[in-house]
Amino acid sequence: MSLKLIAALCIFVLTLVGGLIPLLTRTDSRKMMRFFYWGDCFAAGIFMGVGLIHLLPDAITQFQVAYPAVQFPVIPTVCAATLFFVHLLEQKGGCHMCHHGLAARAWLPLLLTGLLSTHALVEGVALGISESTTRIALIFAAIFIHKWAESFVLGLNFRHNELPFQMTLPILVLFSSMTPLGIAGGAALDTLLSDHAIVLAQACISAIAAGTFIYVATLEPERAYPGRKPDDPHYSRFSGGGLLYFGLGIGLMGVVAGMI
Repeated sequence: MSLKLIAALCIFVLTLVGGLIPLLTRTDSRKMMRFFYWGDCFAAGIFMGVGLIHLLPDAITQFQVAYPAVQFPVIPTVCAATLFFVHLLEQKGGCHMCHHGLAARAWLPLLLTGLLSTHALVEGVALGISESTTRIALIFAAIFIHKWAESFVLGLNFRHNELPFQMTLPILVLFSSMTPLGIAGGAALDTLLSDHAIVLAQACISAIAAGTFIYVATLEPERAYPGRKPDDPHYSRFSGGGLLYFGLGIGLMGVVAGMI
């Protein structure tokens, strides 16, 4: 069984279980949210470190190998453009829903699911097209650490909005499948493309993934944590001790970069 297949199966199971926990248990959501808040801050640091310390520098190097004569900073531009367009997409998507007055009980959780699924698909493609075992392991670790928090708050969002289980289960299964589908798509591209095209594709996808990872780490909407109020000490994503866990995540990726 290949490493990518194992990664896909692990991510699918982890995502599904993480989303089902708040739907099937009666645990005090405040206590659980506190635990997952720290974990999400740490995961955000992991994503920031993977994006800035690993993916973006690797993408720049790969592009320079493929096109050594090009002086324009193509890869950083692709990364920055990804960050801008993902943020624009989420803002426009949220405004569109509000403008049409759709019921928040169903449409806001579905909007959140769709936006998170887009991130999950890009993350999967970045893993699937990777060839280095170290690179696969790094991207897998970042996704794995982040998914349990992401899936949990998604399930908690469904629970807060009192959506029926018959509706949420298929949505969770579909959401859990997005990263594995991205891995399969990336692996297919790795097989079909020529060596030169693979290097270029890896560079571009890594730049897009880096932009997505940085977005997830810093700008991802705080609506993922339902029920928070502005006077809540955990309202800001990196308030209090959250910033420490964020820094620990970045530091861990820096240490890993120095070891490989």
